[in-house]
Amino acid sequence: MLWLQVLFWSVLIAGAITAWLKLEVSQALILRTFLPVTMKAYWYMTAYFVVELVAPLVNWLIGRGNGFLVCFYIIAVVTVSVIITTSGNNAVWLLLCYMGGALIKKYEKYFNIKPYKGMMGYTLCVVLTWAGQFLDSGAGVRIPGIVRSIWRGRLDGLWPSALTMYIAALFLLVWAKELRVPEAWKPVLGQVVPLQLSVYLITVHPLVWKYIFDDAFGILAGNVFTVLIGVPLCTAMVNLFCMILDRFRQRLFQRIL
Repeated sequence: MLWLQVLFWSVLIAGAITAWLKLEVSQALILRTFLPVTMKAYWYMTAYFVVELVAPLVNWLIGRGNGFLVCFYIIAVVTVSVIITTSGNNAVWLLLCYMGGALIKKYEKYFNIKPYKGMMGYTLCVVLTWAGQFLDSGAGVRIPGIVRSIWRGRLDGLWPSALTMYIAALFLLVWAKELRVPEAWKPVLGQVVPLQLSVYLITVHPLVWKYIFDDAFGILAGNVFTVLIGVPLCTAMVNLFCMILDRFRQRLFQRIL
């Protein structure tokens, strides 16, 4: 069902925008539309597909592993984040995220901390990351190479992956693990959460990104006020619109399948 959902939005959006803008239907467009995972139309789904293939082996290793595996994991995270990878949008990085969550689950008794401590750790990592950005770019402070990579990630990539933000994500997992959701929220979350994948599939579709979102919100970058107010507002409106669309998709799938 997951992969059918990906194919559904890939084909529907490509067909609609191609017809609307009267774009040339090339072989590359057809391949990317009908093979969105293998042709990397959605980087996350391509990476997720690779992780799904490797996940059983990772689960087996973690289930039978010990402290040596934890040391290997830490070395791998530091190596991939600081030295090897230039970006967080790949299967290697997603696999490390998966391993981090699996290790937290295995050693759960060591992570039984109050939710506010997890949020404090997350906030601290975010502040450190922004501090690295400011000192390196704004203040012009010369930071040693290894520290700069940890703070900002390697800068030869478009989306550099900072180690501090990876640790922030782990803190967020610890926070969420101990968080108790009010019973009144659960029905709403049960409706909203399944729609979020399609929000991603719609908004980052290559044709949507190129012909609709590209430079569409540049006006919001004028001052701090428009950024702080306009960006969250536009994000909420786009998210709501995509969720409404996906609700129709859900009903269609329920009728047909």
